[in-house]
Amino acid sequence: MRHIATITDADALIDEILRGLVRPIVAISNTFGGAYAFDPDIAASRVGRFADVVTLETGDVTRRLEADPLHTRVFDGAARVFYSATEVGRLRFAGSDTIDDLLSDVPMSVSLPTRPKDPEIVTGRIMRSDANTGVLAQLSDGEYARVEVEGVDNPHEYFAVGSTVPGVLADHRLRVARAEFAPASLPSGCVTLGLVVAATPKRASIRIHPGVDDVVLRKRDVFVDETDDDDRVDEIVAVGDVVHVGVFWEETGLRLSLVDVDGTLTPPPALVAGGVPWLSEPEDDDEVDEEEEVVEPITTPVVVQAPDHDVVLDELRRLRVEFRELQRGITVLHSAMARVGSASAPPRRAPDPERVTKLERELHAVERSLQELRTAKAAAERARVEADRARVDAEKKVRALEARVGGQPRDERRDAWGTFEDWIRHEVRLAWVARVPAGEKAALPLGPFGVGPSFEQDLAALTDDQFDKTMRAIVDVLTGRAASLDSREVHRLRTSDAGGSPYLVRASDGADAYRCAIERNTPSARRLHYWRLGDGGIELARVREHDAVGM
Repeated sequence: MRHIATITDADALIDEILRGLVRPIVAISNTFGGAYAFDPDIAASRVGRFADVVTLETGDVTRRLEADPLHTRVFDGAARVFYSATEVGRLRFAGSDTIDDLLSDVPMSVSLPTRPKDPEIVTGRIMRSDANTGVLAQLSDGEYARVEVEGVDNPHEYFAVGSTVPGVLADHRLRVARAEFAPASLPSGCVTLGLVVAATPKRASIRIHPGVDDVVLRKRDVFVDETDDDDRVDEIVAVGDVVHVGVFWEETGLRLSLVDVDGTLTPPPALVAGGVPWLSEPEDDDEVDEEEEVVEPITTPVVVQAPDHDVVLDELRRLRVEFRELQRGITVLHSAMARVGSASAPPRRAPDPERVTKLERELHAVERSLQELRTAKAAAERARVEADRARVDAEKKVRALEARVGGQPRDERRDAWGTFEDWIRHEVRLAWVARVPAGEKAALPLGPFGVGPSFEQDLAALTDDQFDKTMRAIVDVLTGRAASLDSREVHRLRTSDAGGSPYLVRASDGADAYRCAIERNTPSARRLHYWRLGDGGIELARVREHDAVGM
């Protein structure tokens, strides 16, 4: 592992990238305080076989990478993967990304050694299988190969880590064949899993394997009493459900049924040779699968009253499960009543009137509970929407307060930094954290920027409210959002306010002058003036009133 600490080191790294990389480079920068948000040792231990890990000193080194010829940002604890001089991975931030996210950007095939081109039949042990890196197998000689399956776009769903698969090896790619499946291999009367691919009030379509035609189920295959017009198939199953289905072979071919499917489960077939069953029973949703944004504590107390979002979601999820169980319970009760009162029942035992009456009472009770549950479910849905709205509002308030660094006065925040430029970079980054949602930070990173000689004086003259508005405008400019926001009114500056006058260009370096709105519809509304440099960077020049001309 190398640490890039000086401009000389940075230039050597740039030269290495420009010459062409044999292996990708995982570049991890330290924070301004010298710590690492992504642990370099963990990264090296996990992907050292496939990539080189380097650490970057935030400051002159990272600014050198932002300049010509790479123009690549990675500083203050962020990290990314370099593939070549023109191809890099997403910029990863510790606040919104994990080290697993960073390492998933390492393409395993980049560093695989060259193998003979003649295909050979081998077996491999599955070592990795996920959506980001695909499927990677280790061969008997210790080398690695990427696993591919013809006609399958998401092979990671069908292989288990640790399993052994056969395939044809060519150019470090292990091509695994799709497993053959004949529906007749499922005996009549067995129970297996099926995927619901369509559902309407009167019928549903079930898929028992991607390689065979879907089977249409009608009401008679879902309800014992198919004459009840109030029964709806799409209230029992929904698209995407994995359900137990009974398999029956009749003169017309294969028939599937959802009635009386409590028998021993026959595992679904595998889609690929050596793979896992193509379907599995869904896990219980005991936990809310929701990624929560983790925020740092702030010194100013924040009191935000909002509905307990997690409690609402838990209750809604419980109601949905109970709702589905009650619907299935009705079908089971119908089936039991039909068996008790069926004319085809063995003549040695007449129907028990008391049991029929008891089943009818149970059925009516379940139907009443189902109606009450529908009402409760609708109320919970409304509560969830309200909780979501309240949570979003609360998070906005929290982020805005966090961005004020615990409520310290601006002059005290300025005094905590040695130079004006270091301080303003810190303030801009805080504004970016508050303004850009967590899910958009990777797509909207801050671009490289500097400050002009008059910018400090202009900021000092602003009120706190105007300062905060200026920081938000700077974030919009540096992330590229400003040009698409009508409220920013971004346009190039001219040499004078006379119509048709030429655009303002700085003679020393050819930079173009721009202006965007900080405020609107207010007396002496402020405007941000900045230079757009030839390498794409931004130089913050002035904060001036709306009728000011030039820089």
